[in-house]
Amino acid sequence: MRSYTFIDRRDTAKKRSLENRQRFIDRIKAIVKDNAVKAISSISNGGINDASVKVNQNEIDEPFFAYFKSSYFGPLVLPGNFKYVKGDEFEIDDEEEGQGGGSRAGNGQGGQDDFTVNVSRADFLNVIFEDLELPNLKRKESQEVEMLVRRNAGFTPVGAPARLSVIRTLSNSKSRIMALRMPLKRELAALEEELAAKKKENAPADVIDDILAQIEKIKNKMGSVPFLDDIDLRYRKIKHEEIRRTRATIIFIMDNSGSMGEREKTLARKFFTLYYMFVQNKFEKPDVVFISHTDVAKEVDEQTFFNTRENGGTIVSSALTLANDIIRKRYDPSQTNIYVCQASDGDNYESDNKNCIDLINNKLTPMIQHFMYIEIRRNSDFSNGLLGMAGGSRWGLWNAYQDIENQNPYFDMEILTEEHHVIPTFRKVFKKRGDENK
Repeated sequence: MRSYTFIDRRDTAKKRSLENRQRFIDRIKAIVKDNAVKAISSISNGGINDASVKVNQNEIDEPFFAYFKSSYFGPLVLPGNFKYVKGDEFEIDDEEEGQGGGSRAGNGQGGQDDFTVNVSRADFLNVIFEDLELPNLKRKESQEVEMLVRRNAGFTPVGAPARLSVIRTLSNSKSRIMALRMPLKRELAALEEELAAKKKENAPADVIDDILAQIEKIKNKMGSVPFLDDIDLRYRKIKHEEIRRTRATIIFIMDNSGSMGEREKTLARKFFTLYYMFVQNKFEKPDVVFISHTDVAKEVDEQTFFNTRENGGTIVSSALTLANDIIRKRYDPSQTNIYVCQASDGDNYESDNKNCIDLINNKLTPMIQHFMYIEIRRNSDFSNGLLGMAGGSRWGLWNAYQDIENQNPYFDMEILTEEHHVIPTFRKVFKKRGDENK
């Protein structure tokens, strides 16, 4: 049996294989998004770097037509196979796995290697964030910042050598040469036809020589057309354009009391970093405020925020009060989109919970676009039946915040227990919600 594989390689410009290629790109994007959870281990204070995503060979298999001759059926062309249909299940011999060049069986045709897609940081983040949005984002005309940026503004025949556009210059040169040579080519073709006719008529030698001299003269003219002329030169033109960027402010609040260990801080740091990259993806240069607290809150730098661990009790309202003071002193809510994200293990004095509710509902919410609360726990907390435990300080903050979440559309809260939950949790909170929040 002979087998033939047909692959569509027709020009995209004819719009014959563009749809198939787009489906292929969509499959790869889906795989990158599925593997994004694994990349969470690379998130640190510096963010996500370029990533490599392994794509299984069966994700990119192309359909093919197999041609063979059969004494019973005669010549047949079958798409795929006639033994299996969609939905059929079959076993693969364990001994066959790993044969061929790849890590999986080749289904009788030899194994094939999986391959790796190298994804840049920007593309990786675009895939993660493409179907997400910031809640309650508002376009505030008065808060847009004027900036000067450099833009390409076409080409100019004069300019600095460093801005010479080689491609445009060569294109101009080719067009000029063709334009100058075209009439000469027509004249040359006419003389060559005349020469052939004279030779056929056995014309005198002096007539033939005269035509040959004219042909030689035209060829010399064609050869004398310079390859490059000053009129061909084109330089990239740059202009400074005034654009307007929307301001955004993120306030990160971290519980740095003794109960927040390194594990809890690592989970909080990864969520904070992902949040910051998301806002960066939407805004040019967002302001970031770091607030660290135990029973006393203070504004700190990024290094202190993520690496300090202090002893003492926890009074969350101290951090919310400080956030409220910072917003009122530094920012105009009518000119800035403000987002607050708080991370804690849920431990707070029960008497302080009412203060937190009052600060969020009556002080912060009227000034901000969204409040995100992340509670860091261990899986053992669930198995021990401690989730939602009422009447104590442990997770009393979660119970208090539940009333806010039920009534406040500007407030969300989630629990984190493992690193691989960070991206799914983030995507759950910031998924697009339609037009009701716009």
